[in-house]
Amino acid sequence: MELKALAPHWVGHLFGTNTGRLHLALDSIEEDATARRALLRISDDNFGVSEYLVEVTISGHQILIAGSPKDQIEGFEQGTIEAKASFGSRGELQGDWSSSIGTGGTFNLFPHLGSAVAAMASGPEQLYTSNRDLGALRLYRTDLVEILANLRRKFSGSRIVVTHIDRGAELARFDDQFEDHISQLEKLDWIKFSVNTPTGSGLTRSLTIDLGQSFNRITAQGPDEAWVLGEVEATASSLRRRQQNLSTAIGKHKLNFNALILLAALVAMPDLALPERAYFILGVVGLIVGANKIADRLVPNFQLDAQHDRPRLVGQIWPSLLSWTISVSSAVAASFLFQWLS
Repeated sequence: MELKALAPHWVGHLFGTNTGRLHLALDSIEEDATARRALLRISDDNFGVSEYLVEVTISGHQILIAGSPKDQIEGFEQGTIEAKASFGSRGELQGDWSSSIGTGGTFNLFPHLGSAVAAMASGPEQLYTSNRDLGALRLYRTDLVEILANLRRKFSGSRIVVTHIDRGAELARFDDQFEDHISQLEKLDWIKFSVNTPTGSGLTRSLTIDLGQSFNRITAQGPDEAWVLGEVEATASSLRRRQQNLSTAIGKHKLNFNALILLAALVAMPDLALPERAYFILGVVGLIVGANKIADRLVPNFQLDAQHDRPRLVGQIWPSLLSWTISVSSAVAASFLFQWLS
C-alpha cells in the first residue's frame, strides 16, 4: 500500500475512554513523500467537537496516525494522540489509539467518496467486461511470483487478494501474506487472484484470474473498453506458455478429439444395417462418455505445484500423454466395435 493510494476521506467511530464519531481528511501528497498531512475531526459524545492536525505514515502493513490539537479549548485538557491501524477484509481501518493524557481505546475508519460522489454522477454509467478461457494449465512457484509481480506493476497501490482452498475451507489472503506462506503450500487445484483500482470517473478497473478444475478464466472489467480488451488478452498470453496440449482442445478452435470419433462413426454408419447402426452409435456414445469421465478424473484441468520452481520432464508431459492415450484408446475401441458389427 502506498500513501497516495489512500482515499482522501475516512469516516468512523471512536471507542474506549472516549466515544464518538471521526472524520479524517487527507491532503494531497507529493511524489516520494514519507508522510501525508491530514485533519482529524472528533465529535465526542460528551465533550463536543475537536480538531487535530495529524500526519499519516505507513510502517509495514500498518497505518500510523500522530498529531496534536489544532486549537486549545479553554477549560478542556487535550493531549497529543497516536494511533495505529491495519486494513480489514472490507478495506476499512481498525486499530488502537492513545493520548498523552492517559486516554485510549479502539477505533475504525471507512473510506468515503466525499465530493467525488458528484463526479461519479456525471461519469460514464457503463462497465465493459471481457473473458478469456484457457485450456489445461500447470503452474509452478516461479509462475506464482510472476503473476503477482505483473499484477502489482499494473495495479500499483492496490492490494491483491489471493483465494485458495486450505484444509477444506476457502481462504483469502492479501498478496504479501500469501507470499509469506508459499513455502507451506503443496499442490493446489484451485486458486483465484483478484485486484481492482479506482478510476477518475469513480468507477473501478478490475482483473480476476480464476484457475481451477471447472475452467481457467481471466476476466477484466472497467469503463474503458480498450483497456478491458487489451488487459484480458495480455494476461491470457502470459499464461498460455503453461497450457497443456490435451486431446480435449485441438487447435485454436478447441475441437474435441472425441467429436472427431463421432463424426467418423457417422461417416461409417451407411455400411451397416439399421439395427447394427443403432448398436454402433450407442457404443460410440458410451465410449465417448466413458473416455470423458476417465479424463476428468485422471487429467487435471489445473494444478499448481508450489514446491518446485520449474516443471520436471515427467510432470510436463504426462497430462498430455495420458489425455491422448485415453482418446486414442476410445477410437481404437470404436473401430473394433465397427468391425465386429459389420
